[in-house]
Amino acid sequence: DTQPLACSFLATETVDDHIVYVMKVQRGLDAKYSWQIKKRYNEFFELHALLKTSNYDLPFPPKKMFGNMKKEFLSTRQTGLQEFMEKVLSNVFLANSLPV
Repeated sequence: DTQPLACSFLATETVDDHIVYVMKVQRGLDAKYSWQIKKRYNEFFELHALLKTSNYDLPFPPKKMFGNMKKEFLSTRQTGLQEFMEKVLSNVFLANSLPV
């Protein structure tokens, strides 16, 4: 597709015993081509692992075993995931890759 993708993180939600990130994804400038998706941190982690093979320097927030459901931590992680996705989507090669 020739229209660029953009995403913005809207919120976090607790589902059972884990957190999901609610994102708005939009293709192009027209809002009618937008949708919302929910993803877990592990799904971003897997995407990051797949994209590392491209040899692009992609920032990514680290894993944390304890305290990973605290509001302050989730806010920081959400910011890190937003930066990661912006970097991915700003690269035409990565943005159009099958994993993305």
